[in-house]
Amino acid sequence: MDGFTIADAYQEINHDDLAWYDEDSGASDSYVDAVAQRLTTPNVREEVVVKCVTLPGGQVEVVGYPVKVFRDINVMPMPKAKRGESLNEDKNRERAVQRARKRVRLLCKQIMADRLLTLTYRENVQDRERVESDFKEFSRLMNRLVKRTGKDKWRYVAVLERQERGAWHIHLAVHGRQVYDVVRALWHQVVGVGMGNIDVQNPKGNHAGKVKEWPRHKLAAYISKYIGKDAEDSELNAKRYWASRGIDIALPVSGQFASLDDALRFAFGWICDNANLQGISSYVSHGRGCFWLATADQWYERPIDG
Repeated sequence: MDGFTIADAYQEINHDDLAWYDEDSGASDSYVDAVAQRLTTPNVREEVVVKCVTLPGGQVEVVGYPVKVFRDINVMPMPKAKRGESLNEDKNRERAVQRARKRVRLLCKQIMADRLLTLTYRENVQDRERVESDFKEFSRLMNRLVKRTGKDKWRYVAVLERQERGAWHIHLAVHGRQVYDVVRALWHQVVGVGMGNIDVQNPKGNHAGKVKEWPRHKLAAYISKYIGKDAEDSELNAKRYWASRGIDIALPVSGQFASLDDALRFAFGWICDNANLQGISSYVSHGRGCFWLATADQWYERPIDG
């Protein structure tokens, strides 16, 4: 309890709620006990925050992570440094990657993405600003085409990846079957005929050359892994993904628990009541005091091996 004194404890206690305290006669034994208890209470306690998100199709994600709860303002941690000026730049970069992966995963699930495309260049294009500009133009053309068909807008989630030769390409998650020749023609309109391509990436497995839709939860997990592969080469503040505007993710159901075991009991109970347990993915770390649980959509049935 460094820096915390009897005087601090006296100031902290709400005297209006203590009927047994009298300013003329001083503190009663009960009041002294209250101050003593405050002095022996640890300044910091660790609790586990749980957040449960429900997504279209019945998919859910539950995350639990530790937080420190401080009782004394005067011994709370120092304010955070400005972005990019912290001495813990590596840790901050890792946290930023984890946040971006989570965001991409939730965005893909929100639009129910089940097709994965890759936009490539024939040239060795290493200029990130050019790639961003090209994709913005491609997105504009796609939006114009989609609106002509009577739909509201084109919805997508895009992630950049740098190849071994240094060139950039774009992984693109979308919902529903695409007219790939038309999509390819629009990409050629941006980069030039024969100067790029659109590759359709099927989920793993033998599909006899047919375009197969992805299980939505697997595609979301797959594309999010591309974020951070080039973390050492990317700027801390650089945007790691792009997504169409207007993708709103539902607010989570949240709670705070005294221990990891209590938080896990709540999380598994909530999933059992609200989700399809087939195809569930999980990560639990007692060392780090955190966990992540995710389920497939309500129609998913786990394939029978063999």
